[in-house]
Amino acid sequence: MNKENKIRVIIADDNEINLLLLANLLELQDCIVDSAINGEEALHLINQHPYKIALIDLNMPVMSGLELVKILRNQNNHLKMVAISAYADNNKINETLAAGFDYYLIKPIDEELLNVLINQPY
Repeated sequence: MNKENKIRVIIADDNEINLLLLANLLELQDCIVDSAINGEEALHLINQHPYKIALIDLNMPVMSGLELVKILRNQNNHLKMVAISAYADNNKINETLAAGFDYYLIKPIDEELLNVLINQPY
């Protein structure tokens, strides 16, 4: 697949091992991957590049995933946003989706579900 047809993805997580694992999964799917260690870095990258999907950890220093999604939705940015968290409680999931995320993935990430999300039409 040439570079123009590859899916461009941004991932944000303050845990370097999580970033590396997720980047590896995405690169195996032939994605172009940019990564950020907090929501502020992710916001900067999102405002510079046309991503198809963002995979955002909820708990990060500087700017959390919830703060990031609220800023993006207030800017009318309709980027597909996927929350990533180790928390599997329904209240947290509902709160996260209500804040503006499109999907919620629980760590460890289900590779098949990730592939479905990445390959969905825009």
